[in-house]
Amino acid sequence: MDNIIARSRTAFRWTLTFRVMSQIFTWFASLFVIRLLTPADYGIIAIVETVSMLTLQLASAGLGNALIRQDNLSTTFIRKILGLLIVFNLTLATLQFALAQQIALFYAQPELEIVLKVMTVGFLLSPWVIVASNLLAKEMNFKSRSKIDFIASVCGSISALAMAYLGMGYWSLILANLAVLFFRFIGYNIELKKIYWPSINFSGTSDAIKFGATLAATGILFTVFMKVDILIAGQF
Repeated sequence: MDNIIARSRTAFRWTLTFRVMSQIFTWFASLFVIRLLTPADYGIIAIVETVSMLTLQLASAGLGNALIRQDNLSTTFIRKILGLLIVFNLTLATLQFALAQQIALFYAQPELEIVLKVMTVGFLLSPWVIVASNLLAKEMNFKSRSKIDFIASVCGSISALAMAYLGMGYWSLILANLAVLFFRFIGYNIELKKIYWPSINFSGTSDAIKFGATLAATGILFTVFMKVDILIAGQF
């Protein structure tokens, strides 16, 4: 028990330290980026980030947390969860790609179409990021995970600043977000020293799906509540 408490304190300390460092660096980078982008750029970014937050809740489907709560976690179960995540993410990618034009028309922002289509690339990496991140959490390896998040955040901020300086407008933040996801994908799986391959045999995952669906629904409702102003105001 004492060991668990000690590990929890250490995990909290490392997570807090790297998160604060990451936030400070991001704030400084944002001070420069904000001077290089236009209000129109931020309008597009606000809509894209809101859509991304909603799809992120669906993309994870709460299944990552199911890995943490699973007793006697086996490679077979991990592969099944990964397979489910890939199915969910490919479905979401297809829907977002197909609906991109309609969303752009709804907000009268033609640029949104190509942006939303490009953002579907993230769905290809998300399953492995979700699985690896939660496996590190289950191992209470928060030091490594926080360090990877910090490095990814710094690289993303530098990328955004460089692209904004080159005049890439809203693309600087869009592509920077994808870069952060890519760095996490690489970092998490290197830290795990193993990359899992999916299984299409989903037997025995019904409890995980129910648990995940509850978490995902809660996350979606919270996101809608927090971002409903952008979803509505973005049309005007």
